[in-house]
Amino acid sequence: MNLHEYQAKDVFRSYGIPVPAGKVAASAEEAAAAARALGGAVWVVKAQVHAGGRGKAGGVKLARDVEAVRAAAADMLGKRLVTAQTGPEGLPVERVYVESGSDIAREIYLSLTLNRERARVALIASAAGGMDIEEVAHKTPEKILSAAIHPAAGLQAYQARELAFGLGLSGAQITQFQSLTQALYRLYVDKDLRTLVAESRGEAPPAGAFATRFCGGGDLAACRASLWAALDAAGAELAATQGPDPTAWRADATGERIRFAGFMPNTMRWANRPTFQQVVQFGSHR
Repeated sequence: MNLHEYQAKDVFRSYGIPVPAGKVAASAEEAAAAARALGGAVWVVKAQVHAGGRGKAGGVKLARDVEAVRAAAADMLGKRLVTAQTGPEGLPVERVYVESGSDIAREIYLSLTLNRERARVALIASAAGGMDIEEVAHKTPEKILSAAIHPAAGLQAYQARELAFGLGLSGAQITQFQSLTQALYRLYVDKDLRTLVAESRGEAPPAGAFATRFCGGGDLAACRASLWAALDAAGAELAATQGPDPTAWRADATGERIRFAGFMPNTMRWANRPTFQQVVQFGSHR
């Protein structure tokens, strides 16, 4: 399950992650009304599709008056947006997100994803921003920083500090970065996400704070269905290779608890529903 940006940012807010004010709209008139309600003098109108590269494809437009917001929304809604990630057929734009503009001093790319080879969650950061992050990774991989998070220990403060230093942050920015990454990791684990991608943007002085605004694609891909699929696959494989007992998975009708009959090869026993990271860690022991 993928979430649109406006949905992802609602989730960010629920975890105390600062995001700019914004409103979703399904028509040009709603977009104009959203801009008036938000106030200010600058807004960003963003097409809501499950694909990256919207900015280069005309799916993100800056507007400096309400009529420009209306025109940008009218130009996007009802059309198909073609980006490098959609294929030539594109994706339909049924909603736009109108967001308050910010005076941006710098932009930092952040993401959390699963490193299946290492059975770890990877926290990835880059001072090169996020619009061309794939190109950055290809041409200048040294600009991509990462930390491998052990599922039992969680994100450690020293890991966040090391990334902050690598990004060129200093002083209070480092503390803000630690708080931000801890909140993102908590969200990632709590919601059983597959991928979390965002850009953190610091406002220009006098605000000077790294995490004054947390914007970006707000890309969240939920993994709960994948979790249960992984459990089913693990149980089927174990039953095929070792027999149904003592290594059989059984889930009750609600799917909220897992009962494990016996012990795993690594002697770990789970009484409650495991996290997706634990499933991957278990897979690494087989």
